[in-house]
Amino acid sequence: MNSDHEWAQPENVSREPIEPQAAVPAVRPAPSASPLVIPHSTSVAPLPAPGWFQEPGVPGVLRYWNGVGWEDWRKPLVEAPSIDQGQKSVGVAYLLLLFLGGLGIHDFYLGRRGPGLAMLLMWIFGFILSFVGIGYLLLAVVGIRAFVDLFLVPGFVRAANVKAIRPRS
Repeated sequence: MNSDHEWAQPENVSREPIEPQAAVPAVRPAPSASPLVIPHSTSVAPLPAPGWFQEPGVPGVLRYWNGVGWEDWRKPLVEAPSIDQGQKSVGVAYLLLLFLGGLGIHDFYLGRRGPGLAMLLMWIFGFILSFVGIGYLLLAVVGIRAFVDLFLVPGFVRAANVKAIRPRS
């Protein structure tokens, strides 16, 4: 190298001046119908699928993303109840029915205040009047009702769980 500004050239390249050639008209490539291909060396995160997403900067509002950009559609974010919020258990209802069935506690557990109160009052009056003899009839009705409830508890639990999920109006 002779100076600091001179670059080294490979040995197979000629060092003689090159004659200017005739101007070649510039040819523009025809527009292709295929989408723009991004080289693999560039990493671009894919866009999310279309759907409802939390609107940036606005808590409690969902906004629709169409896959490319935000739409003007908005809706309020409604908190869905968790899986176990207000859910009643069939097992607990059966345990209450088996051990405290005459008192109607299983009905109170399932939100059925009317039938629960009726069973509780029949049991109390039946117990009090059993010394007279007529109370056995009321206790028999309570026993039959508790036996019938053995078969109806799953439906009662399902109805109580649906009622707990519905929004109150």
